[in-house]
Amino acid sequence: MKTFVSKSISKFKEEMSENFNEQKGKIIKRYNIALERLEHYFIPSEYIEDYEHAHFNQDPEAHTRFGIFVKRAGF
Repeated sequence: MKTFVSKSISKFKEEMSENFNEQKGKIIKRYNIALERLEHYFIPSEYIEDYEHAHFNQDPEAHTRFGIFVKRAGF
């Protein structure tokens, strides 16, 4: 199991570096009730503080306003 996880993480890091020019940030996950699926969003480091403030104030759209939808299956 350890090898599988490390390969998945390595693959994800490669995809992120290609797609986002090695930006630093945070991955969050949200459950989309309407579509009945788990979704992942990348919050760039320059928006993390704004995202966390909006999330703390229970803004339901903070992840879409400050994040980038990550199209990735198999987390």
